[in-house]
Amino acid sequence: MGFLFRTSDSTFYAAPRFVTHIDDPAIAELTKYYSKVLPQSETPGVSIVDMCSSWVLTEYIVQGLNVNPKLPFEDNSFQVITNVVRVDYLTKPLVVFKEMNRILKPRALIVMRFSL
Repeated sequence: MGFLFRTSDSTFYAAPRFVTHIDDPAIAELTKYYSKVLPQSETPGVSIVDMCSSWVLTEYIVQGLNVNPKLPFEDNSFQVITNVVRVDYLTKPLVVFKEMNRILKPRALIVMRFSL
Protein backbone atom coordinates (compact mmCIF):
# COMPACT_ATOMS: atom_id res chain seq x y z
CA MET A 1 0.00 0.00 0.00
CA GLY A 2 1.39 3.40 -0.99
CA PHE A 3 1.11 6.72 0.74
CA LEU A 4 -0.01 9.98 -0.79
CA PHE A 5 1.70 13.01 0.66
CA ARG A 6 -0.05 16.31 0.11
CA THR A 7 2.70 18.85 0.55
CA SER A 8 3.61 21.78 -1.62
CA ASP A 9 6.60 21.79 -3.94
CA SER A 10 8.15 24.51 -1.77
CA THR A 11 8.19 22.09 1.16
CA PHE A 12 9.69 19.35 -1.01
CA TYR A 13 12.41 21.68 -2.34
CA ALA A 14 13.07 23.54 0.93
CA ALA A 15 16.39 21.71 1.24
CA PRO A 16 18.62 21.96 -1.84
CA ARG A 17 18.71 18.77 -3.91
CA PHE A 18 22.02 18.72 -5.75
CA VAL A 19 21.35 15.83 -8.09
CA THR A 20 21.28 15.22 -11.81
CA HIS A 21 18.23 13.50 -13.23
CA ILE A 22 19.91 11.70 -16.10
CA ASP A 23 23.08 9.66 -16.14
CA ASP A 24 26.48 10.78 -17.46
CA PRO A 25 26.12 9.14 -20.92
CA ALA A 26 22.73 10.86 -21.39
CA ILE A 27 24.25 14.19 -20.31
CA ALA A 28 27.08 13.70 -22.82
CA GLU A 29 24.64 12.94 -25.66
CA LEU A 30 22.45 15.91 -24.76
CA THR A 31 25.49 18.19 -24.63
CA LYS A 32 26.54 16.98 -28.08
CA TYR A 33 23.03 17.56 -29.43
CA TYR A 34 22.84 21.04 -27.89
CA SER A 35 26.19 21.95 -29.47
CA LYS A 36 24.65 21.19 -32.87
CA VAL A 37 21.23 22.85 -32.56
CA LEU A 38 21.56 25.71 -30.07
CA PRO A 39 23.08 29.08 -30.98
CA GLN A 40 26.48 29.76 -29.47
CA SER A 41 26.22 31.49 -26.09
CA GLU A 42 28.33 34.40 -27.38
CA THR A 43 25.85 35.15 -30.18
CA PRO A 44 24.63 38.74 -29.68
CA GLY A 45 20.96 39.07 -28.83
CA VAL A 46 20.37 35.37 -28.22
CA SER A 47 18.29 34.55 -25.17
CA ILE A 48 17.72 31.00 -23.95
CA VAL A 49 15.58 29.81 -21.06
CA ASP A 50 15.91 26.33 -19.59
CA MET A 51 12.57 25.47 -18.00
CA CYS A 52 12.67 23.43 -14.79
CA SER A 53 16.44 23.37 -14.89
CA SER A 54 18.76 22.05 -12.25
CA TRP A 55 21.37 23.60 -10.01
CA VAL A 56 24.13 23.77 -12.66
CA LEU A 57 23.10 27.16 -14.10
CA THR A 58 24.60 30.51 -13.17
CA GLU A 59 21.38 32.54 -13.31
CA TYR A 60 17.97 31.34 -12.25
CA ILE A 61 14.47 32.25 -11.18
CA VAL A 62 12.66 30.08 -8.66
CA GLN A 63 8.95 29.73 -9.33
CA GLY A 64 6.49 27.01 -8.41
CA LEU A 65 4.95 26.35 -11.83
CA ASN A 66 2.38 24.02 -10.29
CA VAL A 67 1.08 26.93 -8.21
CA ASN A 68 1.69 29.77 -10.68
CA PRO A 69 2.30 28.67 -14.29
CA LYS A 70 2.39 32.29 -15.57
CA LEU A 71 5.98 32.88 -16.64
CA PRO A 72 7.58 36.17 -15.53
CA PHE A 73 8.78 37.13 -19.01
CA GLU A 74 7.55 39.44 -21.76
CA ASP A 75 5.91 38.05 -24.89
CA ASN A 76 8.37 37.06 -27.64
CA SER A 77 11.41 37.22 -25.34
CA PHE A 78 13.40 34.07 -26.15
CA GLN A 79 14.90 32.40 -29.21
CA VAL A 80 15.23 29.04 -27.45
CA ILE A 81 13.50 27.15 -24.65
CA THR A 82 14.78 23.84 -23.35
CA ASN A 83 13.14 21.43 -20.92
CA VAL A 84 14.91 18.22 -19.99
CA VAL A 85 13.16 15.34 -18.19
CA ARG A 86 10.94 17.66 -16.15
CA VAL A 87 7.52 17.71 -17.83
CA ASP A 88 6.33 14.82 -15.68
CA TYR A 89 6.64 17.05 -12.59
CA LEU A 90 4.16 19.60 -13.94
CA THR A 91 0.52 19.35 -12.82
CA LYS A 92 -0.60 21.80 -15.53
CA PRO A 93 1.72 21.05 -18.46
CA LEU A 94 -0.59 22.44 -21.15
CA VAL A 95 -0.83 25.78 -19.35
CA VAL A 96 2.96 25.88 -19.02
CA PHE A 97 3.35 24.96 -22.72
CA LYS A 98 1.06 27.84 -23.68
CA GLU A 99 3.19 30.15 -21.57
CA MET A 100 6.32 28.80 -23.24
CA ASN A 101 4.76 29.54 -26.62
CA ARG A 102 3.87 33.07 -25.47
CA ILE A 103 7.45 33.94 -24.48
CA LEU A 104 9.03 32.45 -27.62
CA LYS A 105 9.94 34.70 -30.53
CA PRO A 106 8.56 33.76 -33.96
CA ARG A 107 10.42 30.86 -35.60
CA ALA A 108 12.09 30.03 -32.29
CA LEU A 109 13.34 26.63 -31.15
CA ILE A 110 12.00 24.54 -28.32
CA VAL A 111 13.82 21.38 -27.24
CA MET A 112 11.98 18.88 -25.04
CA ARG A 113 13.80 15.77 -23.82
CA PHE A 114 12.21 12.87 -21.99
CA SER A 115 13.66 9.91 -20.13
CA LEU A 116 12.25 6.42 -20.04
